[in-house]
Amino acid sequence: MQRIHLGLTSEKDKSYDIVIDRGVFANIASDLRMKRFAEKYVVITDKKVGKLYSKKLIDALKREELYLGKIVVPVGESSKSVEQFSECLEDMVGLGANRKTGIIALGGGVVGDLGGYVAASFMRGIEYVHVPTSLLAMVDSSIGGKVGIDLKAGKNLAGAFWHPKKVYIDPDVLRTLPQKHWRAGLGEALKYGAIKERPLWEFFEKHIELWKKKPNDFLPSEWETVSEMIARCAQIKVNVVMKDEREGNVRQILNYGHTFAHVVEHMSDYEVVHGEAVAVGMRMAAALAVEMRFMPQTEYDRQNDLLDALGLGKTKTKGLIKDFVKHMRKDKKAKGDLRVVLVSRLGTCYQQMGQFGIAVEEKIVKKVIEQGEWVDDVEVVDMSQPSSSFQPQTVSSVEQKRALDDVSSTWDGVTSGSYSPSQSTSTSYGAPLSSTSFVGETDLQKRLREMRERAEAKRQYREQSGGAGGLNSSEGAGLGSGGGFLPG
Repeated sequence: MQRIHLGLTSEKDKSYDIVIDRGVFANIASDLRMKRFAEKYVVITDKKVGKLYSKKLIDALKREELYLGKIVVPVGESSKSVEQFSECLEDMVGLGANRKTGIIALGGGVVGDLGGYVAASFMRGIEYVHVPTSLLAMVDSSIGGKVGIDLKAGKNLAGAFWHPKKVYIDPDVLRTLPQKHWRAGLGEALKYGAIKERPLWEFFEKHIELWKKKPNDFLPSEWETVSEMIARCAQIKVNVVMKDEREGNVRQILNYGHTFAHVVEHMSDYEVVHGEAVAVGMRMAAALAVEMRFMPQTEYDRQNDLLDALGLGKTKTKGLIKDFVKHMRKDKKAKGDLRVVLVSRLGTCYQQMGQFGIAVEEKIVKKVIEQGEWVDDVEVVDMSQPSSSFQPQTVSSVEQKRALDDVSSTWDGVTSGSYSPSQSTSTSYGAPLSSTSFVGETDLQKRLREMRERAEAKRQYREQSGGAGGLNSSEGAGLGSGGGFLPG
């Protein structure tokens, strides 16, 4: 037997900066000249964004002698296709691109995913930079190196991990973003508060009236709040990706709501845009978490109250029940079986033996889908209108203390298979403590569950009474020397 070992231990540094600064768009070309990521650049954009922003960028690239050409693709998810991907590669050849050529992905999530995958594939990989022009791309898809296209079988089934050299986020370009896509971006942004940072969720609740506005109507002072929101979401994603680049475990929390969302997108033929589908998926995942006794009813209600207030996740999609689980199994985030990310309380993901991908039974998933208000098998109805009656939830410290002391409180009315708000009550701090066993629960399981519930109650009480501070101390605002964002 012969054994030949190929050792590759000196992988190149993949760190990069995410610059968040109003007005940075005007400085992109000069910065690229200084950084020398590539000799020339091809701008990949879509027809709509191209009309708004490509001329200004291309003129600046020409002044710096960095411009090679432009590739314009149709607007929408249909551009993330094998055919469009192939056409882009052929266009790169036609423009005379080589291994020293770079790509500028100018657009939203679709353009970023497609342009990044072209960069990862052309001549076995060339450099590229992101210039996101949608909220969803700014807070999520432009960061982390995931690029790819859709196949007929499902969303993002072909792709790569290929990091950009830099991300330029200019919040001012959101002025031209349609409100539908602004609201869809909020769906993705809210995910970060749900999975990792409860104070961020409270930040969204505090500024609820701002998020309801059209971006073009924002006041100067409100743009600072928008920039802060983008930066906080970006920082959370950076922290997660630095811990787990290839989605071995921790990065899976970024998939909250996505396993459901990708099915909603696919089955609606992408008429439901990604951020809206994520909001639907968050509702489904939360209902599943309550069904499986991982999330208190109050947390379920609090999540959905904010989604309701913003008109998110209320789009009813025809035919969701039929073949839904079968499509879930095809989604790459489900890893071949039914595994989903669940939240135990806003700001905290549920873990099972240290893993964030939770195995779920098919019959439970089907039950949650069939009982959900998101299903309409008769017609497609757009209900995505914000509510004007939202009030952030506040609980006095006296009430919290009283609830914390009442360790005998029960989660009344919850029986196996129910998650309806009308069938459940909980203590005022939002972490119910059960004195009765659930169906099939052993004494040991009951004791462990009660210990977990008490710990959750104490932690929430400390946080809401000011004892726990804000951001997790291990995930502060800075990134150290490993790349990250530079707020403007």
